[in-house]
Amino acid sequence: MISYNPSLPLISVHVPKCGGTSLDQVLEGWFSATHLYDPNKHPRLYPYISGNVYLQLRRFLNIGYHRHYRMDLFQADPIKIDLENTYGLLLNKRIPVCIHGHFNNEKGYGVWDYYPTAKQFITVLRDPLEMALSMYFYINQNFAKDGLIYFDQNRADPRPQQSLNGFISGHKINIQKYFPMELNVGNLQKQLNTYFIHAGVIEHLQTYLDGLAEKLGKKKVEVPVLNAAKRSYEPSKDAIDRFKDKNKLEYAFYEKVAEINA
Repeated sequence: MISYNPSLPLISVHVPKCGGTSLDQVLEGWFSATHLYDPNKHPRLYPYISGNVYLQLRRFLNIGYHRHYRMDLFQADPIKIDLENTYGLLLNKRIPVCIHGHFNNEKGYGVWDYYPTAKQFITVLRDPLEMALSMYFYINQNFAKDGLIYFDQNRADPRPQQSLNGFISGHKINIQKYFPMELNVGNLQKQLNTYFIHAGVIEHLQTYLDGLAEKLGKKKVEVPVLNAAKRSYEPSKDAIDRFKDKNKLEYAFYEKVAEINA
């Protein structure tokens, strides 16, 4: 894998349902000297924020951490961080930058859609079946409560009455859409060695973060261990087999990354 270059932006690809919240808090602590309003956490103020003023203020306060998430409430794409614009008096204000979030090549806000020169990445993956199960229960629970939710920048509307087996057996994750570089079963090690500073799996998140801290020259941070949610029912073996057949790349990528943290 490659060595970290603090003069270049670090892209953290948050694959949905892969522990992005825990990683978000750690990365913000590492790359920000202080906290400032974040439009992703206060969406109703989003229309009143000027991108240039917002970025200038963050740089002035030594905040190098930026989130990349779509504002579904306003149907607004993520804010683009102008990495080349140094804003006059802040010409010499150079701080390490990390951009973390849901990138999506199919929606027009993939990594290289926004940052075509990006070349150093980190990410956390998860057992593909656990991703699908988490998504199923998340969507159905929230649909039952609110009637309308968004997931992965799409309006998510799987009917609550859809069976778990039906959902799992037909579900395709399509992890490729989150990463700019081409991924296939045969080139995973090459792409990891070419583009990634570090990669890990949520099942060994602390090991991943400890290794990442060393590579970035940051202080190690302990993250709480989350207990696996208990489920009243599980998919059948037949549904799981069908799911695995549809997600061969996802399993190959997950298993390759898991070896790094073994």
